Amino acid sequence: MIHDILNKGVGVVGLGYVGLPLVASLASVGFRAVGVDINEAKMRQLRETGVPDFYEFGLQELLSRYRSTVSFTLSHSEMMRECSTIIITVGTQLKEDGTTDLDGLTSCRDAIAPYLSQDHLLILKSTVPCGTTRAFAAQLEEISGLVAGKDFFVAYCPERTIEGHAIHELRYLPKVIGGLNPESAERARLVLGRLGGRVVVVSSPEVAEMCKLVDNAYRATNIAFANEIGLICEGLEIDSYELVSAINDGYERTSLFRSGLGAGGACLSKDPTVLALSAQKCGVDAKIIKTGIDSNQKATLRVARLIADYIREHEIAEPRVALMGLAFKGLPETDDTRGAAAGIIHRHLRGEFPNTSFNYYDPLVRTFDGQNVSSTIKGALEDANVAIFLTNHATLLSVRSAEILEACTGRPFLVIDCWHNIDDAPELVAQGVEVIRIGDGTL
Repeated sequence: MIHDILNKGVGVVGLGYVGLPLVASLASVGFRAVGVDINEAKMRQLRETGVPDFYEFGLQELLSRYRSTVSFTLSHSEMMRECSTIIITVGTQLKEDGTTDLDGLTSCRDAIAPYLSQDHLLILKSTVPCGTTRAFAAQLEEISGLVAGKDFFVAYCPERTIEGHAIHELRYLPKVIGGLNPESAERARLVLGRLGGRVVVVSSPEVAEMCKLVDNAYRATNIAFANEIGLICEGLEIDSYELVSAINDGYERTSLFRSGLGAGGACLSKDPTVLALSAQKCGVDAKIIKTGIDSNQKATLRVARLIADYIREHEIAEPRVALMGLAFKGLPETDDTRGAAAGIIHRHLRGEFPNTSFNYYDPLVRTFDGQNVSSTIKGALEDANVAIFLTNHATLLSVRSAEILEACTGRPFLVIDCWHNIDDAPELVAQGVEVIRIGDGTL
């Protein structure tokens, strides 16, 4: 009976940047996939047009190709009837007190519990504090009267893809699976293994939950370290990019990140905090992780403070700031602005200088703060007193000083270059433009 699971439908609850690519990928390997979300407008658009409400490379094409084996519904009961496997990808954000908001997961539990039946397999992929999967299973046992690991099965598999490459990585990245018991793990392995890539079965859901938290805390801490090195290089009047390139060149033991802004996005700005709180609960003071969190927050706010200081120094009564790159990252490209530096800097400057006007540019983001985004770099730079290059998207790399000077003729004028975007930045300085390049003390 365990192998029959491959012939049944797979439901995915939560159709955001994780869930919708998963639906398309499951359909592409032969499953009947059912997507569920509480957003009525999103579901209407998906049912009527098959067009996603966000950008992910290759997603729309995959949804179109496998439209006959993909369906979308607002009804959890319909999904539970049609599917033997349910994969939960609902969002889990941080509350103001730093704890994880599990309301979405609770709502999902309550919606599926009345329809839970023999042999259902539930796979959690939402990022959660350690111990959440086991508690989720116990709550379902209490509500349904069924026994987890015997009547229904529960496993955790962290989502490890990066936005922009999700379709590709769902097929090729290793899948870490921690089951409530061996049969839960085996059932999850059969389903997720069909996507491709190695399957790494660990001893418990807790180990799998920690894999996601530690993975992202590792990257966020490395970003904080890179930014600290960048600050040192600025003080020593050398370029941290040159330094990092020299260290990494052919030396496999070291792979340093480059300095820039603080760790952003929905995961890197959240998961280290979840890990630090998990450590605190078991009596560990995670000093390195907490210091990294603080350093990353300061790295982005530092840019906002540099701009604020410049506005005050030059007594600019009605400043105009061009935010160049609005998504939380540029490569791989995405239109996701959650946790983006642009939003943090925008809010900070709005608070300090209510008269500030903003111009916006991003190759994928169409609106920001309720305003239209310029379709060209030149259009966004017009009449700006300050221009901030915030991502390393391909369209924002190798910008030439002539482009900037043509659009911005007024002075004073400040350019903050966060990713070595401007090839010939010294030309701007020669034309009376103040240039700050993050991690570079040579300008």
